[in-house]
This record gives sequence, C-alpha cells and structure tokens, in this order.
Amino acid sequence: MTQATKSLAIIWVVLLVITGLVKWTDTSSSSEAFRTSLVEVDTAMVDRIEIESPTQNRMISLQRENSSWMVGQSAEEVHYPADENAVKRAIEQLNALNIQAVATRDPQKYTRFKVDSTGTKVSLYDDEILLSSLIIGAPRIISRQQYNNYVRPVEDEAVYAVDRLLSPTFGKDLEGWRNKVVWELEDSQISRIDFLFPADSSYSIQRAGTGNSWVSEGDTLNSSSVSRITSNLGRLRADGFVKDQAPDQFGNERYAIQVQLQNGSRKTLRLKSLDGEPSSYQAVATDFPYTFTLNKSSFDNSVLRAREDLLEN
Repeated sequence: MTQATKSLAIIWVVLLVITGLVKWTDTSSSSEAFRTSLVEVDTAMVDRIEIESPTQNRMISLQRENSSWMVGQSAEEVHYPADENAVKRAIEQLNALNIQAVATRDPQKYTRFKVDSTGTKVSLYDDEILLSSLIIGAPRIISRQQYNNYVRPVEDEAVYAVDRLLSPTFGKDLEGWRNKVVWELEDSQISRIDFLFPADSSYSIQRAGTGNSWVSEGDTLNSSSVSRITSNLGRLRADGFVKDQAPDQFGNERYAIQVQLQNGSRKTLRLKSLDGEPSSYQAVATDFPYTFTLNKSSFDNSVLRAREDLLEN
C-alpha cells in the first residue's frame, strides 16, 4: 500500500467517524442550536388568531371575514371591526422573530421564564389548520431601556430568547385590538366647522378661498391653530369605547361640532362628560355605530378651543 493510498484510507475513516457523530448528535437539541426563526407562515394564509392570556378572562379571537378583520372574546359573542394594521403588524412581528439564544430545555424552569400557563399563548390558523403556536413569556432585560422576550413554541421543549419585545402587541385587551378610526376626511375638503357650545359661546369658522386661510365673522384666524383642529377632526380617532351603550342611548350633548365638506355633506360629533371619568368625554358621531370616548385634556387643547384662541394676533 502506497503512502497516498494510506492517506486516502485515513481520510475515509475520519469522514466515516464524523458522519457517525453528526447522525448521533442530530437530535432536537442539536437542531435547536441551528434554528434561526420560530414562525414562518404566509400572512395571506392566516385567517384566525387566538390569544390566550392569564390576565384576560377569556380568549381574544381575531378572525378574517372576507377581506376584513374582526375581534371578539369568543366565537359566539359579538365581534367588532379590528385594527387591520395592528393585525398585520402582529403577524409580521412573529414572522420576523430571530433567535438570540436557547435559554433552557428544562420544563421545570418554564415558570421562571413564564412560558407555561403564566405566559400568553398565540396561535395562528388557516381555517381549522394550526399554522403555528407559541407561548410568549417574560421579557428579557438587555439594558435599562432595551428588552427582548423569552418564547417557547408549543410543540417544542426549548425556550428561546428572541430579538424583540412582544408584550406591547400581544398583551392588549379586546379594546386594544379594535378599530378606533371614527371617520377619515381630507383636511383640504373641510370648508366649514360649527362649534355649538353652551350659552352664547358658539361660533363658526370657514375656509376663505382655496388655500389654508380661515375666517370667523370676518376676522382672520391663525392658520396653524386651525390646521390643528382640521387635522384632529379630519382623522377622528376614539380613545376607547363605552360598554353596553348604543349611540341612540346617548341623550343630550354638552358640545357638538358640525363639519361641512366642500361637496355639501356634513359630519356631526356630539360630546358630554363621561360619568365617573372626569378625564374623558363620551361621544357619538355620524355613521359610527358605537359610543366612544375621547381624552378630555387632549381634545380640549386640540379642538374645543374658544374663538378668541384662534384669532390671528
């Protein structure tokens, strides 16, 4: 046997040994070490998301009906229009999870990382087919201002540290998932606003010409102050909802705002104090099927302004 043949034989034996070692160590533990992502689903295939949190009384269910997402707390109860951008971001966030490290494979340590019944279980479905399911656990502290998360796929024993904080997304209650846009109007299409206030404090403002000039009773108004009003009224967004109260049960308002568009159509917002909540207004609005709340301080500063506050100095 030549020296070259001996060398080839040695290399062949070494390769056999390496191959055997790889096969012997190719267990779930070794594959976990090379795993880089936890969720890989086609966003278009997801039509239901179930979120089970220890802090919620019942499971939150997000369901896609035709092209729209709805949210409720069970399949039987009333579902409300969901914030579709929030749903899309939630799925994208799961798909983008990158593993930083394997924290543990010991089930006895699950409670420490809150990836057992103390965690939030998130399941993605395509009809009745389970696409992915994982438990979102405790935050992982990187620094005083930076946090990641511990998570565990339901079918997996390993607990992973991933590269983002998930609780702000998946720790929301039912109201947090609801669509809060009351109406959306083009600022440039708003031609007149009537502020109907108590006593003799009511007034109106209207656009002068085609630009951003506004007047009230012949007085020129500060364009920046008016722009703040039209911006907030143009995309009117609820801060929350009044439970078990339909708009036709609203009663008498304290304030009303009528927005007139250039095409002649009108939108009306009616407000009054919310019982037991001095920091909020209770409100109803044209074409919006729910009674909702607005933050009083924010709305007072941005919209409910006295006429004198809008005059050009």
